[in-house]
Amino acid sequence: MQAPCEIIGKKVLPSIRGIIVRYMYEELGLTQIQIARLLGVSQSSISRYINQQRGKWTAMSASKDLEEKIQEITKLLIDKKINREEILCEICRYIRATHPEVLAESSRIFHGNL
Repeated sequence: MQAPCEIIGKKVLPSIRGIIVRYMYEELGLTQIQIARLLGVSQSSISRYINQQRGKWTAMSASKDLEEKIQEITKLLIDKKINREEILCEICRYIRATHPEVLAESSRIFHGNL
């Protein structure tokens, strides 16, 4: 048996990071170095998210309100109103409260039922 956080950590969080990185890069015009510093990861990791070598699970982008919430929380990080350790937990709480279908889908994928 797997806890929801384990499933989310394996499938959902990398996709969230991908959405965050691509939003910062494509929409906000931040450089890979700036994004890496904000998120506390390497520039090469940022490059992999931008090029969709990581975090490319498309089910995360299916919901417009979810994507908007991710962007809203990302802006809080940029404005230093939330720290990078909290951003993924905040988004995870939102998903669990408002989008149980994302957790259900990730659980099926995680357990190989698709």
